[in-house]
Amino acid sequence: MIQLLVAQMLVHTCMAGVRLVVPLIALQAGHTKMAIGLVIGQFAFSQVVFSLPSGRYADAHGIRHPMMAAVCLGTGGALLAAAFPLYPVLWVCAFATGSATMLSMVPLQQRAGRLARDAAQVKYVYSWMTAGPALANALGPLLAGLLIDSVGYRPAFAALSVLPMVSWLVVRRLAAEPHVPVPRPPSATPQRPLDLLLAPAVRRLLLVNWMIVTCWEVHSFVVPMLGHERGISASAIGGILGGFAFAAAAARFALPLVTRHVRDHGVVTGLLVVVVLVCACYPFLHSLWAMAVASVLLGMALGCGMPMIMALMMEITPPHRHGEALGLRLAVMNGSNALVPPVLGTISAVIGVASLFWLAGAGSALVTRTAWRLGRAPGQPPTRV
Repeated sequence: MIQLLVAQMLVHTCMAGVRLVVPLIALQAGHTKMAIGLVIGQFAFSQVVFSLPSGRYADAHGIRHPMMAAVCLGTGGALLAAAFPLYPVLWVCAFATGSATMLSMVPLQQRAGRLARDAAQVKYVYSWMTAGPALANALGPLLAGLLIDSVGYRPAFAALSVLPMVSWLVVRRLAAEPHVPVPRPPSATPQRPLDLLLAPAVRRLLLVNWMIVTCWEVHSFVVPMLGHERGISASAIGGILGGFAFAAAAARFALPLVTRHVRDHGVVTGLLVVVVLVCACYPFLHSLWAMAVASVLLGMALGCGMPMIMALMMEITPPHRHGEALGLRLAVMNGSNALVPPVLGTISAVIGVASLFWLAGAGSALVTRTAWRLGRAPGQPPTRV
């Protein structure tokens, strides 16, 4: 599992670093916040395109070809931006590195999930596997910020392009192993991806997951803009984002201990309450250290959400569709999040960047009831899946 975790982290670190370099270099070039939001939206839109196909392919064929495609797209996109840091090229770079993240993430997580022997171990596995992107979200901005301040934007793109290639070296032996797909039960009906959405439990999970990731997206969008407005250096901005992501990863390591004493839906509901409180306070914070503390608290709350949602998704979907279920979760989530950055850029021009946290907090408050309802009929498989 360590190899799967490290390979996932390296590709995701490339994307997370590029995601900081892109808005900062666009701001330096004088582009509007709305234009920057459109570019940032490509990170999520690309993941919509590849999330479901990569999950279905992983169920049937394994990780080899998705990982090869991820390496090519991640390295190529970052190198292209290093050579030609123009606004249209930033679109291509964002789409390519976002695609690379999804093409690697779903197959690697599906492969890791197959290592678990029971429901308790599923939570343990996904606590580790979702800690990978969280750590990558910390290392990527931190590394990118240091590179920008020390050597500039274009060398930062070039340095980040190396990481996907290293991921292939880590996972190439596992990728060469023959894949044995989980057989479909003889009584199973013909399957369509949208059949999973017919189950109320799946829909509730997707709604809660969407809100959690939307709050994450708001934080990732607002902090660089807010830091730029307040004259904070790129390294400090990267440090705030890094502290957020490190906190998210640390919380996931402690999650198996928490779930021994608190039911799953109680954990998800509690973390949403924390998100509401932090988002309500964040616009009033002006010092670097106050923003850093709030980001750590927000990261701890949001970081617990992903493994909980993924473990619950594995419980309510059949084994031969686990990769497809993971892909569908990411497709629905990123389909909405592809629209979030442009919308945030437009709204921020009207109400201010910091006020976006209030909107995220209000949305989280509305979803808490849905999160609590996840406790109804635990472990029951969704109908018509």
